[in-house]
Amino acid sequence: MTNWSFSRLRCYGDCPQHFKLRYLDEAPEEPVPLFEFGSTMHTFWEAYGKHCCETGRKTDLDFVRAYAGRFDEHKIVEAIEQSGEHLSFDPAVIIANRDGIERSFEVPLGEHTITGRIDRVEWNEYDRTLWVTDYKSGWPGSKQHTAPAQLRLYAWAMCHKYKAWRVICLQSYPVPGIVHDWELLPPKPDWIELQIAEISAETAFEARPSQRNCQACGYHRQCELALKFAPDWLINEDIAADIAAGYVADCDHAGRQKAQLGDYTQEHGNIETEAGEEVGWFYEHGELKLRLLAGDNANGQAFIEAC
Repeated sequence: MTNWSFSRLRCYGDCPQHFKLRYLDEAPEEPVPLFEFGSTMHTFWEAYGKHCCETGRKTDLDFVRAYAGRFDEHKIVEAIEQSGEHLSFDPAVIIANRDGIERSFEVPLGEHTITGRIDRVEWNEYDRTLWVTDYKSGWPGSKQHTAPAQLRLYAWAMCHKYKAWRVICLQSYPVPGIVHDWELLPPKPDWIELQIAEISAETAFEARPSQRNCQACGYHRQCELALKFAPDWLINEDIAADIAAGYVADCDHAGRQKAQLGDYTQEHGNIETEAGEEVGWFYEHGELKLRLLAGDNANGQAFIEAC
């Protein structure tokens, strides 16, 4: 195998047997209900971005509402409309670079070729800064200290085209408009080569069952270990609907918590941390939670207890 993408590398990291069945054996794979909601949202983000580029607009809520009107499922309609409220497109960096929405790339790396598609690429010629954005349809976890591997790969690939002085990697979450960002110098692909070498030397390709891995696999009905692990949640045809429902419910929950925060800080003052930030939300084990982003203080603890 000489063609590689982040999806292939991640698939092996999650479950070597899944990788073998999909990419080496090329066995037919069943559709995965888990991905339906995310696929719908990514199709919308692509269509909205290209529309704004073609019309020269930063936003167009009429387009968002019309697009949402194509769907009968109320939860999908809400998710599209709420997501569209937080997206904007800067003509100076995207419209002048119309291939920056769903940007495909193919980059040589030794005897291999690295391929992929990036949700959004922006280039500021003035300060030679490259912006690489990956849209996420779920809720953000706690912020990482380094850019995720997927964004580092994308940044490296785009640096082949642009002589960037710095790269800003972003993960964009639709509601409540949260963006995680990491700044880095043009990255090196050493980790890609190491992982390719590991996969090339693999012979066993053993299954690695877990709820996360098996829900994202279209081969779980063929896998004895997966079926033995947890058959109740594996054969769940309502996974996509459950995710959409949870997404909308969490949007409402976050809105109520933000209102509580506004009322509380008006009376007691801002909740500050050592980093000078206020408070943030994170998603863990199916539950939206509130916490201080960094440091600790009595006022912040009092607010959390009040919630």
